[in-house]
Amino acid sequence: MKTTMTSLLAAAAICLCAASSLQAQTAGYVDIERVTAKAKMVSKAVQDLSAQLQDMQKKITDKERMASELDAQLKRDTGVLAKDIVEQKRKELLTLEDELDALQRDSKQKMRFLETDTFGPLKKEIQGAIEEVAKARKIDVVVNGETVLYGTTAADLTNDVIAKLNGTTAAAVAAEAKKDAEEQAAKPAETSEKATSGKSAASPKSDIQLVGEDDSEGTSTAKINSVSVSIDAEAPLTGSSSTVKE
Repeated sequence: MKTTMTSLLAAAAICLCAASSLQAQTAGYVDIERVTAKAKMVSKAVQDLSAQLQDMQKKITDKERMASELDAQLKRDTGVLAKDIVEQKRKELLTLEDELDALQRDSKQKMRFLETDTFGPLKKEIQGAIEEVAKARKIDVVVNGETVLYGTTAADLTNDVIAKLNGTTAAAVAAEAKKDAEEQAAKPAETSEKATSGKSAASPKSDIQLVGEDDSEGTSTAKINSVSVSIDAEAPLTGSSSTVKE
């Protein structure tokens, strides 16, 4: 009986120690989507990458147009033009198709390289900023804001992280966020007024065409609306080894 009681007391003591340790730890969260949207270095990288993607797509589109026009010409003129001329045009079409295939392969390879070369360092810099802010605020664990079910503003490190990346202050970031929210809130009223007057502003086309992976029916073309930096939302963004366990 004494042995059992001693074991129970020891187990209770261990549980109390563990609970005390957990209570001593503090957690924070970061809205990664907002960080990547507001960090100037990310915006610049996205603009640069988008420009390169658009250049690649223009080359592909031009080559597709040339091949399509030549194919239509062949279908129209076969039986009218001399056989040697038709054969020459068929060779030209095959050459264009080969060049198009090469452009598509190159564009996919370049895209993979750009993503690794550009966004790899950005992810590290964002992670570093999160760790610096967490240490300064004495936060033990930081998680992605998307996974937080409840949290006070005191636990939100997003403004601090954006400020660290942009070389400004958290107060300035918060003021800008407030201004953005006010402008966003005013947009529905403006849209309603335009609809009433019969006028509507044309939305800018932001889609970037990218060559997708080959499928069973040939090469597909994929659309992306934006280029973004993603960080695993399942795992803590930062934390000490004593806090984050497998």
